[in-house]
Amino acid sequence: MIDFDKSFAAYLKKWYAENADKLTPDEMEERINSVYEAWADTRDAKLGVVPREYFAAIKDGARLVALLFEYTAGKLPPPNILLDRIAEAPGAENALHNALLDPKLETSDKMLAVNLLGERGSEAEYRLYADWIFDPKIDTELRELAAEILAEHADAVAEYMIARLGGADYEAKDWASCVLVNYPSDNRVYALLMEMFLTGENRQLYAVYLGRYGDERAVPQLCEAAKTCDYVTYSEIMNALERLGSDAEIKRDFSRDVNYRKLKGRGQEG
Repeated sequence: MIDFDKSFAAYLKKWYAENADKLTPDEMEERINSVYEAWADTRDAKLGVVPREYFAAIKDGARLVALLFEYTAGKLPPPNILLDRIAEAPGAENALHNALLDPKLETSDKMLAVNLLGERGSEAEYRLYADWIFDPKIDTELRELAAEILAEHADAVAEYMIARLGGADYEAKDWASCVLVNYPSDNRVYALLMEMFLTGENRQLYAVYLGRYGDERAVPQLCEAAKTCDYVTYSEIMNALERLGSDAEIKRDFSRDVNYRKLKGRGQEG
């Protein structure tokens, strides 16, 4: 494998030396991307290649993906010019998809594949990402990434995910909520968000979700919870109530609440 990052570091060092008296540090920083582009199109005498042309000459997308994982296996950062080539090369999409199904592939490699598939605009993996959300054996990093992606495409997976809620554990429902809160006007989603709010596990988050979801049926439960919760949760609940159009006034004395005292600058009193 060619260590292209090492090649660029040498190119950049030379460029810095040549421009130290011409540019300010901030100006140098602003030009890093253009310097990288110039390096990518410049023949490296030691390597005997033009970096961008080296990868452009590889037409097989599957080979490019295999090369990507050779870099990561060798503990070398994959060069950006390789990632850019994979994002456009024919055949790379299938190879990246297959990589996600490989149980031996490292989580970090799968996350890299997910991001590259996103750059390609692939939607074929959405159901797989939904499966990850409901699978406790999947690493947290992958489940979180899956939820982030699906949150922007909730319509594509909502029915599939809702159908799986019945047998899901708390953690799976928690990830699913991140997605389904973006699927509007559905009684089943409202029921999920209220169920999660009433568990008391993360009332601050689910108060936010209920406010975002816009279903006014949540008002009585939010009001009831606001009577006994801590100050931070109370604040989120009141914000949610306002977002839902409620003018409920729930007066509380938080003078003994630790977070309230800190936020109000009275942490040293008493």
